[in-house]
Amino acid sequence: MAKVDSEENNFISGKEYPDTGKVVLEANKIKIEDGIKVEEKIIEELNATKVKYNEPSEVVVKYLEEGTELELSEEKIISGIVGKEYSTERKDIDYYESTGIEPENAKGIMNKETTYVKYYYKKLPVNFSVENKISEITVNGKKLEIGKDNKIAKIELKEDEISNTEVLVKLQIIVKNNGKISGKVNINETIPAEYELITNELVGWEKSENQLYTMMELEPGEEKILGIILKGKNGNNNLGNVKSEVKITNIENIPGFEENNVEDNSDTIDFIIGIYTGIQKDTIKQFETIISTLLIVGATIIILKTRVKKGKHFK
Repeated sequence: MAKVDSEENNFISGKEYPDTGKVVLEANKIKIEDGIKVEEKIIEELNATKVKYNEPSEVVVKYLEEGTELELSEEKIISGIVGKEYSTERKDIDYYESTGIEPENAKGIMNKETTYVKYYYKKLPVNFSVENKISEITVNGKKLEIGKDNKIAKIELKEDEISNTEVLVKLQIIVKNNGKISGKVNINETIPAEYELITNELVGWEKSENQLYTMMELEPGEEKILGIILKGKNGNNNLGNVKSEVKITNIENIPGFEENNVEDNSDTIDFIIGIYTGIQKDTIKQFETIISTLLIVGATIIILKTRVKKGKHFK
């Protein structure tokens, strides 16, 4: 390897000239390009005693996580000489994306000090959501109307038929991966105490007492739907507001990232169950009829009085 004294610009014993620079043998107009080793004896044969020394320089390219300065990939070192142009570029890193801001010194000219070029990345978003919906309600085989957004249902039962009324509620549990990383998600559905599960219709779930469990894997943007059917238990103790809740209990992904948003990790629906007797309904209807009749009579009296007053006014 050629040896040089950077201060005296003379080849001397004991100091090495970097292979990454350029040495110009002025006396013989010979260029020694980057990375080529030159034996001392060749220099001696050419009788070259002085050279032009080009000072070496480095550019260090770093790939860092935004906010933590965590190194996401091995740094890249570009070696050259002072005054030489350099150019760097961002590279792809698994489970990360660009912050959208590029370093101002991504390109430039090498100088005496080491140049540091920093590319910043942010984690790909992780978000799973779960939704509980009522898909159908039947009372003794007759379908009932379901409330807004399939979240609320009102069920009215006759008191004298409550012991032999069959109420079936079909639920849809919708799980979606709204993020950019595939992962596994654990789902838990709580069966209301007032209902029992129809197990022969159970697909994709495991049951333990009044809890249902399942685990599924979803790709980014993927949606999966599970269904369950609940049957109401007969009896007066099952009246009022009944809630059914589903929630995400755990997620897993290869990089081990946490979710960006957990507000959509649970959802609740309501069944409002009321009881009415035939007498109650008849009474209500009679009351409505009486009110309507009174309103009509009242309006008629007002009209008659107005006409009488007008007649007196013109006499």
